[in-house]
Amino acid sequence: MKFRRFGIVGSAILLLLGVWGGAMQAGTREKVGTGYLCRMHSRTGNWIAPDILIVDNRKTGKLYVSDEVILAFKGKAVEGVVSQRGANRIAFTWTFGPVVDGRKMVVEAVKYRASLDLNTKAVRVIVQPDGKSRGRTGGHVDNNSDFRGTGSCSTFDAVAS
Repeated sequence: MKFRRFGIVGSAILLLLGVWGGAMQAGTREKVGTGYLCRMHSRTGNWIAPDILIVDNRKTGKLYVSDEVILAFKGKAVEGVVSQRGANRIAFTWTFGPVVDGRKMVVEAVKYRASLDLNTKAVRVIVQPDGKSRGRTGGHVDNNSDFRGTGSCSTFDAVAS
């Protein structure tokens, strides 16, 4: 799969536009959470983008994720689901689909799981295509493989007006 490279700055801008919409107006800016810019390393497949942007909006309890893969298929950030939140770690998932991969196979849902160490800013991501892919002839593809990546993140304040 080849994705248009937006870069982390482009991803950040698109994520903020998608998450905050028109809420960013002149006036006082209030910190609502923490953003993480994560540089990823993956040796398996193209489902893990080189840069992932995460915004943890503690004010609303929502978490948003954006990267080249999400932007290529969805055009905007997706909302994640926090499965575990502790003082030192946050675990979350996000899913999107259906998508058509580079072999013209339809993947009904692509499921991501991530764990972010809040002290070291290390992140681990596991991607699982749903295993129900089908080609033009309706045949199924074995997508039981996990795609794994690790990375390190830098932080920034997520603000809203």
